[in-house]
Amino acid sequence: MRRFFLYTIFSLIFLQSAGLAQVRPGFLYNPNMPYGTLDIRTEINGKSDYYYLVEGRTFSFRESGPGVPTDTYLKMTNFDTSPFQEGHMRHKKDNDDFFEMNYRLLFPREYQKSYAARYPLIVLMHGAVERGNCYYEECYHGGWEYDPNTNSPPAPTNKDHKLLNNDHHLTIGAREHLAARNRAGNRLPDDSSMPEQAFPGFVLMPQMFNDWDSLWVEKVLRMVQLHVEEYNIDPNRIYIHGLSIGGYATYEAIKRAPWLFTAALPMSAVSEAAKIFEHNQQDKVSHVPLWVFQGGRDTEPTVGWTKGVVGKFRDVGSSVRYTEYPELGHNVWAKSYAEPDFFSWMLKHNKSDIHPHFQRTEINKSENLFPELLLAEGFFAYQWEKDGQVIPGAASHKFTPMEAGVYRARFSRVASPAANDWNKWSKPVTITRVDEDEEEPDDEKPEDEEEDEQPDDEDQSGEEPGEEQPVDEEPEDDATDNDDGDDQTGNDDGGEDQPTEGDEDDDAAGENDNPDDENPGSDDSDEEEQNDNGDGENNPGENDDDEQHTGTPGEGGDGVITNLPDDQAITVSIYPNPVSSQTVTLDIQNPSGRPFDYVVTDALGRTRTSGQLTGSGESEKIILDSFQTLGDGVYILVLRQGSREIKKRVIIRNP
Repeated sequence: MRRFFLYTIFSLIFLQSAGLAQVRPGFLYNPNMPYGTLDIRTEINGKSDYYYLVEGRTFSFRESGPGVPTDTYLKMTNFDTSPFQEGHMRHKKDNDDFFEMNYRLLFPREYQKSYAARYPLIVLMHGAVERGNCYYEECYHGGWEYDPNTNSPPAPTNKDHKLLNNDHHLTIGAREHLAARNRAGNRLPDDSSMPEQAFPGFVLMPQMFNDWDSLWVEKVLRMVQLHVEEYNIDPNRIYIHGLSIGGYATYEAIKRAPWLFTAALPMSAVSEAAKIFEHNQQDKVSHVPLWVFQGGRDTEPTVGWTKGVVGKFRDVGSSVRYTEYPELGHNVWAKSYAEPDFFSWMLKHNKSDIHPHFQRTEINKSENLFPELLLAEGFFAYQWEKDGQVIPGAASHKFTPMEAGVYRARFSRVASPAANDWNKWSKPVTITRVDEDEEEPDDEKPEDEEEDEQPDDEDQSGEEPGEEQPVDEEPEDDATDNDDGDDQTGNDDGGEDQPTEGDEDDDAAGENDNPDDENPGSDDSDEEEQNDNGDGENNPGENDDDEQHTGTPGEGGDGVITNLPDDQAITVSIYPNPVSSQTVTLDIQNPSGRPFDYVVTDALGRTRTSGQLTGSGESEKIILDSFQTLGDGVYILVLRQGSREIKKRVIIRNP
């Protein structure tokens, strides 16, 4: 009856069983991090606990006849998605065999298993509307507590039921990625004749069930590793991007596995970078290049909020490209995918690359300034070399050059690596020395050269003037998005072929039966508002990793903006979450001062404990000791104050 449990050791072993994708990688769960993380190390514990892929089959309850499962996706898109192979991931533990997650996978054309350089992979994290079950309170079956493994209450079996559809998440982005794959044709990834906007690799599109919380993001990390082991995928070229809540999931993924992803592209991300800064993980992800997309008229997130996030990444030395579309609201994906170098920007990055902290490659000994060079943290071994010679004792993921020269580095994904176990050497980085006594006299420098020089970060965008906005520059129009359908969703069920943008397409806006866009807190939503305060607090199943904010982070608390009266602006945070001590601490802001009733239910909806919390008009921390009677698992904490109800997911994991 276990559901969503995470164990201290996750192992994957090779099976000899027909019909299954059989692979070996495993993850060691590291409970020492403030939020828990999955790291690079592999543990094989036997044959009783592992994850595996079932390829060519969708998990659902749909039947073509009594007792005859359809084993395929339910078409909810308006174009041919059959090039994306269907499948799902499962978890085998002892005598239990649990469904974990459906997915779709696009192969490169003329895929070659023996291609030595291997193929790149894009992981696309969809938005909230294209889920497998619940979009806030709108669920295909049951509610947030419904578990497909226990299937209580039983799901309908009619062949057109939308539960676990494994197709709706292809509405946005799939067609553009398919077109990019087709543009590449039969070319291999290292072909110099690759056309613009082409992608010669795999595209993985997992489908979450209710929400991109940390547990479902961790499922994606396992799924990526399974595919890397199963197919000829280059682990140095794994890219991730996501839209709206999928933008939050993109940040969450690089926070939990910074060693895995080569570059990340969050679009209209509805969270302050998955609390990377709050959890003090910015140094661990600073080597991952970011391309951040934002609508100038978006209200969640606002321009100010996203620029604040971008600024915080740049402040810790990250390489961040920021693109703002002043005329757009939340739905920026169509224009983002149309960027001429959307795919080539990803492909130019490689996990083997050295990241110069703050892009500095100059030594100034007179001012005691030295660059810092970084590789991803978390691998088993590292080597650095200067001018072709290995540097003795340089065995960390970072290195500070003290002399000018040409530097390279490499790492190993294998403990105690032999000669063939090392990753390839990085591209060289030239370090120069710029001391005052070595500089040219000022009178020898042509004046017109100084005027023509560009700032160091000018090349980060690669876009024409006017396309991208500096972080400290506001767009022309920061008003609430009302651009006549710019944020509307497409017609997922229409028989006629519609433009690829799906949720954001203007032409299809009037035909959409789905919620307005991926941004439930936006002012321009046609849906009845599901979330009273617009920050995700009424989103059942939410944990402390996925709170949504608007405003400008970093000053005056967390900068949360709400349009509600003070007596309704209730916020609740839980920490730590996952809980190891079985004592839950709530941080509640409750301006009305009225008391709360609370109920804790398990995954089957059974009440496990209940009580009342005293009211307070200020932010206060409340400890619930009643959780000590509960075992490992996932629980729903329901807080009620009059007609208001707030649900929070609480994960209990004993050390």
